[in-house]
Amino acid sequence: MKRVIFKIKNALLCLVICGMFPLLLRGQEIIEEGTMDKAVTRLIMPREDMPAIDAYAVTLKKNPQMPLMIMIPGSKCYPLFMRKPATNRVLSTVMFYDALMDKPFDMNFIAVERRNLKSFQEYSTELISRKCSDSYGSVEKNDRVADAIFALKAIARQKWAGDIILAGHSEGADVVSGVAAALGDNNLKKLKVKAICFLSSGGSTQLFDHIVEARLTSKQTAQDVFEELLWLTGNPTGEYRGFPVRRYMSYAIETTPLEELKNLHTPIFIAHGTKDKNSPILSDDLLAAELFRTDKKRMLKYLILEGSDHGYNNAQGESRSADVLVNILKWISGGFPRQVETLPV
Repeated sequence: MKRVIFKIKNALLCLVICGMFPLLLRGQEIIEEGTMDKAVTRLIMPREDMPAIDAYAVTLKKNPQMPLMIMIPGSKCYPLFMRKPATNRVLSTVMFYDALMDKPFDMNFIAVERRNLKSFQEYSTELISRKCSDSYGSVEKNDRVADAIFALKAIARQKWAGDIILAGHSEGADVVSGVAAALGDNNLKKLKVKAICFLSSGGSTQLFDHIVEARLTSKQTAQDVFEELLWLTGNPTGEYRGFPVRRYMSYAIETTPLEELKNLHTPIFIAHGTKDKNSPILSDDLLAAELFRTDKKRMLKYLILEGSDHGYNNAQGESRSADVLVNILKWISGGFPRQVETLPV
């Protein structure tokens, strides 16, 4: 019954979003501002009845011939950029930021800030310990999907926006699958979305991730996780694993990325490290296997990084995010071939 109700809510969300597609595409403006990081431009997207959405472009080139990656961040309500006390050095939580700063890429890159978060505040333990809420970062998947769709449409209408790669890291990948499902292939095409990228996430319910973790470690038993699953399907309240229960209901019970992606035909890129302790790679193994199996023509690449963690760092702390970025661009320029590739340590 809950799944039916959610699908009705999702259908209504799609009617609102997709029905207003031409209006939103024509009418949305973006305000640009500089930041204390000369390589980063703030993009402010005003909304009539809600706070504006912020996004940050890294080395914005405004060349529509270049692909444009739009990045949706993960589950933590961390600002995308913070400044270190005393030195004012810029700290970033943005996936691929360091790679983009280390060497030039023939692409544009924009990361979307979570709802009501403000970048370039002074870094503090209090700031990074603040929990997500409805008014700070948002909690439920539908809210993050709606914000991401609004940002996508605002960015897509800019004259300098080229072909779009819609990417999400960790929970952000779940948001991306929700965006893709809400819009569908035709509207994604109208918005110039050529591919979606699923980075360090998973395809089945997040409870499956916890079951896998229980099987591989001694933190808890799989029986415990299944008991938690039964509890979550009983309309509970309160918190679960440090998040409001509503968050887990929307991400782990009512939807899964596999369900959202399996009927789409937009090209998909998946990347996962074998040493990821946040999201077990077995979950993306399942996603890739099912997506390959259910559509023999699906344009999909699965990139496996041996020895890399959730953020694509190896055991020595060296980042391999540039390798992922190069792989994505090569796959797109090569026409989205069906591939599975393992990068050695």
